[in-house]
Amino acid sequence: MSDLKTEPLLSVVIITYNRGKILLSSLEALALQTYRKELFEVIVVVDGSTDNTMEILAKFSPDFRLKFLYQKNSGASSARNKGAKEAIGKIALFLDDDIIADKELLSEHAQHKRKEPMILLGKIGVHPSSPENFLKAGLEKWSDEQFSKLEKEGYKFSFKDIYFANASIDKKLFLRLGGFDETFNSYGEEDRELALRLLKSGVSPVYNPKALGYQYYDKDFKKYCEDFFSVGKADLKFYLKHGEMKQQLRFSKYYQNSKKIMFFKKLFISLPDFLSINFYFLKSLMQIALKMGLKGTLFGKIQVLTREFYYLKGLRKACGSKESFINLINGV
Repeated sequence: MSDLKTEPLLSVVIITYNRGKILLSSLEALALQTYRKELFEVIVVVDGSTDNTMEILAKFSPDFRLKFLYQKNSGASSARNKGAKEAIGKIALFLDDDIIADKELLSEHAQHKRKEPMILLGKIGVHPSSPENFLKAGLEKWSDEQFSKLEKEGYKFSFKDIYFANASIDKKLFLRLGGFDETFNSYGEEDRELALRLLKSGVSPVYNPKALGYQYYDKDFKKYCEDFFSVGKADLKFYLKHGEMKQQLRFSKYYQNSKKIMFFKKLFISLPDFLSINFYFLKSLMQIALKMGLKGTLFGKIQVLTREFYYLKGLRKACGSKESFINLINGV
């Protein structure tokens, strides 16, 4: 049994936007934790939701401390910072609203018992009840590869390995570093940007595969493409803040001279705007395939092609001029 004097108080911070139903499932999983209820609180920051999220939270009566806050839609960075500032625990545990926690997740995240502050990364699997389609299949493959890599002895963490969908951090350390950069106010890269600052400060991440959460993944293809468009914009922001990391960012792969990369780069640069409609049409077809639950190699390849189109489109928009964009992806 946990000792109140020796076990740390955890503050679980969940941010949400228009996902009331899955948020409720996430909270219900936290109610089943083996970690003593006296030793954790849950703070939900509702980032401008217009659905029934606030009503769901008002009706939910768990046996753990629950606090929910509403703010004008300002993005993940702002919402997470707000939650962390409200936290009373020694450790801030960030969970995404679609993470269904294993019953031991909080107990495993409570392993912050070293003298120096640290960040502990949990494992993220794909929830089995997620809709069966090519996006789920791709995410399962990524999850297996990513977290198997982290388990290797002596593995050296990169900022690209650290996600705050299931990660805990010493709260004083988090606040000392300034939290998430709130200029990253749309989807993408806010967690990696903080991760880079953490690594630069000398913090050594610890990976605990027993701190397991399952992501309920129900994203449609339209939202998938919109997210990569947003990541493209965020990558330029990341580069402008941390220019020394240029070779580590997604667009750096276009510096390669492989036939595949050269073909796609030439295609995107030379593609007239009126022909871009072909990709919008392709996106619509993929959305239909997604709803039908189709998957396979062909859909995976089309997914990558469409994803890269929207990523580059977002990067191009952020660059402002076509010349600046071309120089960036050519490594000039």
